[in-house]
Amino acid sequence: EIRNPLNGITTGLQYLQMQLGSEDGLQESVESILGEATRISRLLLDIQLFVKRNELVIEPTEVGKFLRALSGRWRERLQSRGISIDIEVDEDTPLALADTSHMEQVFTNLFSNAMHAMGTEGGAVTVAVQPAPPQAEMRGEHVQINIHDTGPGMSPDVLDRVFTPFFTTKQEGTGLGLAMSQHIVNAHRGTLSAQSWLKAGTVFTVVLP
Repeated sequence: EIRNPLNGITTGLQYLQMQLGSEDGLQESVESILGEATRISRLLLDIQLFVKRNELVIEPTEVGKFLRALSGRWRERLQSRGISIDIEVDEDTPLALADTSHMEQVFTNLFSNAMHAMGTEGGAVTVAVQPAPPQAEMRGEHVQINIHDTGPGMSPDVLDRVFTPFFTTKQEGTGLGLAMSQHIVNAHRGTLSAQSWLKAGTVFTVVLP
């Protein structure tokens, strides 16, 4: 009900752009409206992903190897902003039970948030993979992954709301990335939590069985 008229609006705007001369004063206004329509489309996709029931394909996963491969795809983008990324893996870490396609979405969100938190000032992302301490509320062995960035950190009131759907501090954000990530980790019977210190960075912790 929303996507069909939105597609009509977007198509109409693109047609209008083609009809206007490149120097026409309306081009800037049309481009701005088209940008907002694109933002709504992205929000619709995020909402669909958030409410869709996760159908997980759980497999024993070597998390350190998985994260090294994922970080390799992020390294160039981070380095262009003066951000280093380092993966530290404890050799005693057991295999995690995980759906790698869904967990890639989680860690992509966490890497993206770390990158935006540090902005153009540069910094470092450190990912530590290790056996989790005994979890009082969860049975059996677990894997703990800490993603630490050296950004400015979050205030306590922001930290309290960081997993709340539609809450965002980004101008272009939808506020669903972290809520969706927590939803995915919970579906794995794991946990996703955060700690943050102003001017001292933020740590997101993923615990998986």
